[in-house]
Amino acid sequence: SYISNLSLKRKIQYIVLICITLLASISLLTINLIASSYQKVLYQSVAGSLTYSSQELQNSLNNINTMADMFLADTGTQHNLSQLKDSDDPMLRAPASQSLYSTLSEYFLNFRKNHIRYMSLYQDQFSTHTYRGAASQHPASVVVDLLDRAREGNGATVWVTDYSEEYGLFMVKVIR
Repeated sequence: SYISNLSLKRKIQYIVLICITLLASISLLTINLIASSYQKVLYQSVAGSLTYSSQELQNSLNNINTMADMFLADTGTQHNLSQLKDSDDPMLRAPASQSLYSTLSEYFLNFRKNHIRYMSLYQDQFSTHTYRGAASQHPASVVVDLLDRAREGNGATVWVTDYSEEYGLFMVKVIR
């Protein structure tokens, strides 16, 4: 009866108002559904990308670890390290040092695709590096800390992230 008594103008205004309200509600609902769907797709995309990246990173780290184990298990490497440690004769130490540098460089070249910047080998007063410029950028305190962590690892691979902002990720390992 209330609706019947309204003027035609009012009835049209109410119909238009209802249509606008209905259209606005449907529009907001649609925008919400689209945004929600977009968020889900974005989340899945980012999750897939992060999963792939983490797998690639893990593969690279595993390859570096395998390379270190292969280098340390190499009989030539072990022989040359023994020569450097046990001999005082410069005629034996010089070729052993050169051979270690060559072997270290060979492993570096074969595995550098795993994001290795350089490799270093320290033994008592002896050290060799595949890229001396990069190795010399680190303060002595960082090198001492890395060597201490390698000793604490007792032959296990130790990943050091403390200096990653400045120098990158370090993998250290003591030769027993």
